[in-house]
Amino acid sequence: MHIKCMVLEGFKCYKDRIAPDAFSPRHNVVVGANGSGKSNFFAAVNFVLGDVLGGPLRAEEKKSLLHEGTGSHVMSAYVEVVLDNSDGRIPIDKEEVSIKRSIGLKKDEYFINRTNVTKNEVASMLEAAGFSRLNPYNIVPQGKVTKLTTMKDEQRLDLVKEIAGTRLYDMRREESRKIMSQTRDRRGKIVEMLGYIETRLAELSNEKEELATYQALDKRRKACDYAYYDKELRKAKAELEKMDSKRAADAEACTSANKREDEVKRAVKAAEKKMNALGADLKLLAAEISTAADDQKKLMEQVARAEVELKQSEDDNESRKLAEETAKRELKDLEQQVKQVKTQLDERAPECAQKVAEAERLAREHARVEAKLHQLYAREGRAKSFSTKKERDAHLKKEIASLKAIVAKNEQQARMLRTELDGMQQKAVEQSKAADAAKAKLAQHRAIQEEARQRIAVLQQDRDAKADVRKGLWRQEQELLHAMKTNEAELDKARRTLQYSMSRAQWDAVQAVKRIAAQQKIKGVHGMLLELFSVDERFFTAVEVSAGNQLFQVVVDNDEVAARLMKELQKANAGRVTFMPLNRIRPGPDPAYPDSLDGVPMLKKLKFNPEFRPAMAQVFRKCLVVRNLDVGSKFSKSHHLNCVTMEGDQVSDKGAVSGGYLDVRRSRLQAQLDVVKLGEQASDHAKQKERLAEEIAEVDQQVTALVGELQREEAVLQKAAAAMEMEGVEASAHRASTSTRDQHRAADAQKERAHAALLSAAQADRERLEAFEAELASDFTSGSSPEEEQQRKTLQERLQVLSRESVRADKARVQVEGIVRALETQLSEHLQRRQGELEAEIERLHSEGCAQSPERGGSAATRLEELRSRLSGAEKAHADLASQHESKKREERDLAASLEKLRAELAAEISRQQEEAKELDRLLSRRSQLQRKQEEATDCIRKLGAIPSGGFDQSFTSKSREQLMAEKADCNRQLEQLGHVNKKAHDQYVNFSDQRHKLLEREKEIVKGEEAITALIEHLDAKKDEALERTFKGVAKNFADVFKELVPGGEGKMTMRFSEEESDVSTASKRIASYSGIALKVRFASGGDVQTMEQLSGGQKTMVALVLIFAIQRCDPAPFYIFDEIDAALDATFRASLAKMIMRQSMDTDENGEECTPTQFITTTFRPELIRAGTKFYGVTHRNKVSTIKSIDMKEALRIISEDKSRALQHVGSHDA
Repeated sequence: MHIKCMVLEGFKCYKDRIAPDAFSPRHNVVVGANGSGKSNFFAAVNFVLGDVLGGPLRAEEKKSLLHEGTGSHVMSAYVEVVLDNSDGRIPIDKEEVSIKRSIGLKKDEYFINRTNVTKNEVASMLEAAGFSRLNPYNIVPQGKVTKLTTMKDEQRLDLVKEIAGTRLYDMRREESRKIMSQTRDRRGKIVEMLGYIETRLAELSNEKEELATYQALDKRRKACDYAYYDKELRKAKAELEKMDSKRAADAEACTSANKREDEVKRAVKAAEKKMNALGADLKLLAAEISTAADDQKKLMEQVARAEVELKQSEDDNESRKLAEETAKRELKDLEQQVKQVKTQLDERAPECAQKVAEAERLAREHARVEAKLHQLYAREGRAKSFSTKKERDAHLKKEIASLKAIVAKNEQQARMLRTELDGMQQKAVEQSKAADAAKAKLAQHRAIQEEARQRIAVLQQDRDAKADVRKGLWRQEQELLHAMKTNEAELDKARRTLQYSMSRAQWDAVQAVKRIAAQQKIKGVHGMLLELFSVDERFFTAVEVSAGNQLFQVVVDNDEVAARLMKELQKANAGRVTFMPLNRIRPGPDPAYPDSLDGVPMLKKLKFNPEFRPAMAQVFRKCLVVRNLDVGSKFSKSHHLNCVTMEGDQVSDKGAVSGGYLDVRRSRLQAQLDVVKLGEQASDHAKQKERLAEEIAEVDQQVTALVGELQREEAVLQKAAAAMEMEGVEASAHRASTSTRDQHRAADAQKERAHAALLSAAQADRERLEAFEAELASDFTSGSSPEEEQQRKTLQERLQVLSRESVRADKARVQVEGIVRALETQLSEHLQRRQGELEAEIERLHSEGCAQSPERGGSAATRLEELRSRLSGAEKAHADLASQHESKKREERDLAASLEKLRAELAAEISRQQEEAKELDRLLSRRSQLQRKQEEATDCIRKLGAIPSGGFDQSFTSKSREQLMAEKADCNRQLEQLGHVNKKAHDQYVNFSDQRHKLLEREKEIVKGEEAITALIEHLDAKKDEALERTFKGVAKNFADVFKELVPGGEGKMTMRFSEEESDVSTASKRIASYSGIALKVRFASGGDVQTMEQLSGGQKTMVALVLIFAIQRCDPAPFYIFDEIDAALDATFRASLAKMIMRQSMDTDENGEECTPTQFITTTFRPELIRAGTKFYGVTHRNKVSTIKSIDMKEALRIISEDKSRALQHVGSHDA
């Protein structure tokens, strides 16, 4: 052990806080100029470690220790010394021990490791560490060496006596003498009192015989009473022991019954919980069964509708197919007839055309010949009508103009008719193309419609499948919501249980801490202690009993977090919480646990994060789980541990035993475990709900997408149907136009003939025009020329022939045209019209078949099969749910029966416990009666007083109670006959006899005490003499050894001086009593004279004094020494020897190289020898009345003392001058 460091503030010249570097465990040298404050630094150490044995400081002494300088006035000061305790010399479990002394004008306080203590506690601790109260030489201030040099022999003897502890012996001897004196006074009083009692007893001897008889009878009566009450007492004790055994057995049985009751209650609770869960499951299953039944019913209706629709569709399709086949057969026959008629028309068309052409040719030829003949007759008539050419030419011109107009008109009509015929032909071509295009579009829309129907069927299947998936997800969601509701109720119940296990204020405060930490995002808040560990359920009761309300303490990282939370709690007025900052908890090492299977450390049963070990060790480190209370009592005494059983009975390390019944249903740890488990389940449920919501949303999107696509496909289907309907209407229109065109084909032929007639008439008119023009150009004659006559004759003949041929040709034409017209009428009015009607009918039937819904179309059967499959699945699901429901019902009935049985068992157990409790109450009542009886018997025995010897024998114990009562009655009867006896005298005699007996006993005790005190005084004298003799020899031997070390070649000796009148005493005690002083004799050079202290120089005296100090220190060594300028009066040789010895004692090896315990030295000096022997150096400087100290090296230390020596020499020189 050694001084490690120091801290000063406000002490004498040290105003500011000064904390020099750590001291070396060897030799530390403090240097500084004269008056710089070295001695004050020495005084600071002495202020803490040396003044603990002194009395309290006066106000002026305290004021003198405070700094007085310029600036603000210092009102308090303190000095703190930190000791290295790595060797465990101080009985404190720390490697560093801080001793601090703080003073003010009105205070003087000591602190050990910042804990306020008394001065006596500091003194006791230092004495336990090896600082002797009797040896004040481990701290040697200035002047103490000088005092030793001037000490006389008698004072030196007193010093050795003080070191030997004879003062304590003297104090105890004086106390013993005072006690002996008091004892003698008391003995004299007792003798005086005995004389008075003997006188009084002599005065009462006249009634001796009656008194003796009375006393004998009284003794017999007391013996009877004693025997009677003793019998009653023994009987009561026996019954009590028997009852206690029965009560212990009943208590054990009651404990077992309580355990059974708890087990049954837990079973009932579990069964009720399971019953509630079954009820909830049954409700959920009932809802699912109802939903499944509804789904089944809907599917059955859908299947029925699908079957009806499929049957109707099949019937419709069959009827439609039959009608379509009939129409197709009729159309086929009709097409054959149309083909035949067209063939006939094709065969008749050339003949008809030939006949028509021949007739038209003959008609034109007839018209031409007739026109020429008419022209000739007209020319002949004009020749007769006109007399002149001019008249004729005028008439001809007029005719020519009229004829030209007619020709132009006929040609225009022919052109118009031709244009109309061409337009009709073009229109017919376009109508034919349009009809073909309409048929193509109709086929295209029919294909689009068919594709749309197929896609709709697939989409409907996908939609129904996704809808089923969504229903399943909805069902899972409902089950999950039900489970979440149940879990939430159980979680609330567990939280309420945990809340009710602590006070309302405590719960509110803990919740406020959690809320504040969450709102302000305070890191490092870990929660309550019981939230940070887990343990097997079997140890719940033991852990709760051991920890108590410490389970609700809040664990935080550090004290800053705790302070912040406390501040927030104060602001919010939210209550009080105990925090456990991990950085401040120092639980210490684990205690030594017993190596036994009957006890296991509770800390080993806990599971927690290693970072929380300090908190866990703080609470559970000294807790041991034991098999029973007997084992707990044994281990609590042997290992000083708090022992607890699994049932919660506890034995503290102080020996206190506590226990009793604990309601396990209110277990805090069980509630916390339930909260954690149910919280995890709630978290899992929330995740499952989120996942189901995502899946439902995804399926909803898919269903919505499918419905949208289905709607688009249905729109395509409807659009295609509408287009098909429009195309059908257009095709019907085309067929109607084709029929109309066929109907107007005859009209077109007539128009063709009209066109040809117009052309022929135009040609005839042109020929007439040419004839008029030719006539106009010819000469005017009055009659016809022969050529004209011949021509007229020829033309008449030709006209007759043409007339006959024209009639014959027209007849043939009419006949052929009649046949063709009849065929065309049959074709257009009958066959083609019917063909159009049949084609329209077939198209309608086909469109109706294609326009049917998918359920009524080709996918209706597939749809029906799908519905039947879904119905089968729904029936199976309904049957499974019904089976599960029935199974749950059976389980509920079984569980209800089991629960009823458990409740009956619980009721029986409670009834049995009530009976046992009543029996236990009866036992307790009986026990109370027996205890009262026992107390009464004991009280009666006590009132009887002491039974005189010989007054009670074994004959009384063998008698019955009735015999004793009879004998007591006989004694009372005889005592009544002696009623004239002076009862007061008897009482006085008895009283005086008792007093005499007690006084005699007291006198014996006093005599023994006096003898013991005398022996103690003799023992103390012997011990004192022995201690003085031993101390003197030890100091003398060490004096001689140290003198040889410090003064090579010298010799020192300590001798005891005796008083002259008792120099020849023989006994050791008398010899020691004759000690009058201790003389010192030394020789500083080999062969020199022996000298006494009076004959030595000042330096030699100082050296002898230092030798005496080191001799005393070796006799009673301390862990460190502090010397203040002890080398001031020594010459260089002695200083070198002193420095060498200090260096040797501060090393960890001796002169032989063997290990030894080093001693720490702190010295102040002005000389270089001690500096060169130093290990670490400190320099003290002084400026403006304020001193400071800092670590320096040896070179700097030597420089300081050199400069100080130079200043001293200059000062002396200037003074001499």
